[in-house]
Amino acid sequence: MSSGYDILAKYYDKFMIEFPYDKWVSFIDTFCDRKLSILELGCGTGNLTIRLKKLGYDVTGIDIESNMLSIAEQKITKERLEIPLICDDMLNADYLSCNQIICPNDGVNSILDKRELEIFFKKVFNSFKGNGTFIFDVSTLKKFSDMQGEIFCEDYKELTYIWDTIISKDNIVDFYLTFFENIMGNRYKRTDLSITQRGYTLEELKTALNWAGFTSIETYEDYNKKIIKSCEQSHRITFVAKK
Repeated sequence: MSSGYDILAKYYDKFMIEFPYDKWVSFIDTFCDRKLSILELGCGTGNLTIRLKKLGYDVTGIDIESNMLSIAEQKITKERLEIPLICDDMLNADYLSCNQIICPNDGVNSILDKRELEIFFKKVFNSFKGNGTFIFDVSTLKKFSDMQGEIFCEDYKELTYIWDTIISKDNIVDFYLTFFENIMGNRYKRTDLSITQRGYTLEELKTALNWAGFTSIETYEDYNKKIIKSCEQSHRITFVAKK
């Protein structure tokens, strides 16, 4: 029986076809050194991973979802590349000693507890050999607030899905997805999936980074190279923290 994550992985690249990965890679490349390796946390189906490898980075990907990694592996093989992929929870995985870590596309939002957030940042900080660069992004409370109460629906030939967002106390955000996959003719199979994230304020994230030991912290609007000090009107904030 297929799970919701099986369906999500199967159609993930279709959902994300217009996502600005090239813009994200350009941003990351601005702050990272191609001579040094990169560890990507939450690499999913490898869309950033493969692009970074093609730029010359020695990149390793970690993701908790084996079905996502299976698709990433297929794409890597098709491109005739060699990229190590590790199936593990980024909170528990043994990080490779490196100097550059990225956690794109709301990976930090998946951490639901403030103490776990601090421990995660500390783990990243301690994994650096000497100086290090940590780049991650978060969806903001503004984005979640704008999504709440709106039902999003998208219809493809093979699949229709419906997305609902509910925010509860402590800025916990629950996404409820219902997939209807066409299996034959007019027959559809329904699969439900719920995903839980947490919204953090800019101050909460900076405080946790400081606690972990990071002293140089800059915040940017999405993956634009424009430093911002507030996220009141932004849907995505990107952090560049240096050791």
